[in-house]
Amino acid sequence: EFRPDGLKSRLLRLPLVDRSVFAPPTSGSERNGFLVYSHRYRPDLGSFPDWVDNLTVISRETPRDPPALANLYRRSRALIAGERTAAVSEALHCHCPVILLTHREFAHQPIVSFYGGCGVTLGFDRDGVARATETAVSFPEIYARQYQDVDRQILEFVAEAEEFFCSQGIQ
Repeated sequence: EFRPDGLKSRLLRLPLVDRSVFAPPTSGSERNGFLVYSHRYRPDLGSFPDWVDNLTVISRETPRDPPALANLYRRSRALIAGERTAAVSEALHCHCPVILLTHREFAHQPIVSFYGGCGVTLGFDRDGVARATETAVSFPEIYARQYQDVDRQILEFVAEAEEFFCSQGIQ
């Protein structure tokens, strides 16, 4: 999605989530409160609807280790994000739905189409959050299918890169 028009290149997506840490909650776990990812984009928490309560902010200013983040995702009703972040995939691996806040700098979210909209909704729409909650449980399987042949893709990418650089006389 970042490639300039007309530039021929190979798309290579790499899995970014440690699925041994970011995993679904145990059955019967209750979810309470919302997580807000705030780094480059800092949403106005006071503008959130009343039903979005009990907020916990996740930021680089107050870092948490991966197991602590995974526990937060497993306990939260949704992650709210207004920027590109691996936190979205981490949350979805924990069956935590994601509310994406669109704005001028974040109008296009390829994750929605790449994973079929599974577990994601745009904006504060209660019905959208309900759908995202229902579909978030399917995300880990969809993610795994997207990367099932990643080893082969990496080898092909490396072979093509070596071929290109050798053809340019670069060793």
